[in-house]
Amino acid sequence: MENLMSKMNTEGHSILRPPCFDGKKYTDWKERMRIFIQSVDFKLWFVIKNGPKIPTKLVNNEAVEKSEDEYDEEDMKNLELEAKARNILYCAMNQDCLENFSNANTAKQIWDKLEREMTGDNSPTPNRRYSPTASDSDTDQFSSPDLYYLQATTREAMDKFLNLCVPLHKHALCGNWEAAKAILNKENRLKHAAIATGWATLLHVAAGANQVQFVKELLNMLDNEQIALQDIKGNTAFAFAVASGNMPIVKLLLGRNEHLPIMRGGGGHTPLQFAVMQGKCDMARYLYEKTKQVFENQDKKSLFFASIKTGNYHLALQMATEWKELAYARDQNEDTALHLLALNQNPLSSCHCSELQNLININPGTKKLVMFQLVYFLWKTILSLKDLSEAISIISEPSQLLFDAAEVGNFGFLSELISAHPSLIWEVDNKGQSIIHTAVSYRHASIFNLVHEIGSHKDIIVSYLVEEKGPLFFHPKKEKQHFIAFGSKISPTRST
Repeated sequence: MENLMSKMNTEGHSILRPPCFDGKKYTDWKERMRIFIQSVDFKLWFVIKNGPKIPTKLVNNEAVEKSEDEYDEEDMKNLELEAKARNILYCAMNQDCLENFSNANTAKQIWDKLEREMTGDNSPTPNRRYSPTASDSDTDQFSSPDLYYLQATTREAMDKFLNLCVPLHKHALCGNWEAAKAILNKENRLKHAAIATGWATLLHVAAGANQVQFVKELLNMLDNEQIALQDIKGNTAFAFAVASGNMPIVKLLLGRNEHLPIMRGGGGHTPLQFAVMQGKCDMARYLYEKTKQVFENQDKKSLFFASIKTGNYHLALQMATEWKELAYARDQNEDTALHLLALNQNPLSSCHCSELQNLININPGTKKLVMFQLVYFLWKTILSLKDLSEAISIISEPSQLLFDAAEVGNFGFLSELISAHPSLIWEVDNKGQSIIHTAVSYRHASIFNLVHEIGSHKDIIVSYLVEEKGPLFFHPKKEKQHFIAFGSKISPTRST
């Protein structure tokens, strides 16, 4: 028994201890270490490979690092993963290796430094250049390009930037591969170097400019790590292609490096987030299945609300069916998705997707716009997960969304909510006014079409409005005329 326990706790025989690295047989150790890390927690491998997710907040539309007292639970979980990843690497190295590699700031930097030094890659290591827009937290975790030409600390470097980088940038924008290739033949280092402010590489520029053939030719000169180089904000050339909506370039890059969709860039976002924010509906749908396995709670919320705000209702509906808690999740303004949808006066202004093969259809046989399918599904989900009083509370804070919809005349939205729970028609605001009163006061005649759709309840509602709340409509004279005009839509005395 003692011998067995001894073997279980020695390196090479234990599933609890990482394989030890003594500076020899690096390639074998690297593969064993990768498998060990993934077996402990696959998320740790993403942290080591892609870098930590630094807690940030938006200040004047710029992502800045949070102070420690601003960390929330999610931030602390992310930082805990980074600490665990570094600890595993430390535990795997003997004392000599530890002294050599432990001065790096992140687990990714330790891993990358091991790779550079143990594989004999003596190409210039990209040192972080001072920039008023770049802080340690912005760039330390990035796989940065060679910055030799941008640093321009010597006359030679400055001349090369002006004579090589500037024309190379122009050729990439125009797609002139032959002219670019002539420069690269003279200065091969340029193929993976930063050639423009912001650390954009030749691949970044060509991908962002939608130069498909140029990208295809350039990829023949780059290895997989060079394809994944990041600019000063952490964005890869893949993220540029995604934001541009260029599917051919995206597929070319994916064919070389399948991990590109999960590499986080500016603001800690994945390329999928950029596709959604830029309204690239087809691109978002293409990347969704390739990315969702690395989603954290904040990713889900951020992407879901971005989909709502950009009109990508197909993606929002798909996410809501997979993660029911999104139905009552709140954004940074404490609004739910229903609060945002209530204010949409033009339900046709959705993200324009090509024809979907497997459209999610919540109500089989319906021809409703996907926005209204989304509204119905979100509301039904809330009703199924919460009791009625809690559900009403959710849609009443921070504003009463029923009355928001009535004010802007969004009666398709109201119809979905009321059809799922007819008693909502009797809800009143803090002034004791119904949604019908609100709609009438904003001169939305279509409210009576909604009343007509309610069916058997409509005579009771109209009678209630005329007999009990008549003063709102009949005084002064102008309002009386206004109501009569609306009344032509549906007669108060007509039977159903």
